[in-house]
Amino acid sequence: MKNRIIHNFPFLIVFQLLIFSVFSQQVEIRFNHLSINDGLSQSTVYSVIQDDDGFMWICTQDGLNKYDGYNVYQYKKQINNTNTISDSYVNTICKGHQGGLWIGTQRGLNYYDRKTQEFHHIKLSGQLDKINVGKIVADKKGRVWIGTVKYGLICYNYRDSTHQVFNINNGLPSNKIAD
Repeated sequence: MKNRIIHNFPFLIVFQLLIFSVFSQQVEIRFNHLSINDGLSQSTVYSVIQDDDGFMWICTQDGLNKYDGYNVYQYKKQINNTNTISDSYVNTICKGHQGGLWIGTQRGLNYYDRKTQEFHHIKLSGQLDKINVGKIVADKKGRVWIGTVKYGLICYNYRDSTHQVFNINNGLPSNKIAD
């Protein structure tokens, strides 16, 4: 019996190696590069996400870009149009409630409503209305956490449009909150 196990041992090792090699095949991942030649508004990219419909949203120094796998659509600030983004210099983006998108620019916070396909500038009090947004995170309690370059961290509740500011005056080590 012992001799039989030792005799089959090399066969067992070869069999295991074959099984592992078959099941550990790597999946091929293809990636296409997008450039200005493909319709991207600018080549410096700050943030990228994929929405619930599969579109890729790309934040650049000269606009927000939506890529559907074939075409790039550009969204930029348009003077005298309140349903556009508040600034073309787009720093950050995150998914929010009901599939909408929170967008941070150098001149404020915006919300993109996928149903109406419109941008809404979020009005905050005083100097905070035109903040340079460095980072956005939406939580499950209906709040959006906004990291700013100059004014600290802002907790915005989109359900009642209230906000609270956290900065060096109430415990943060710095007013610069960004990636």
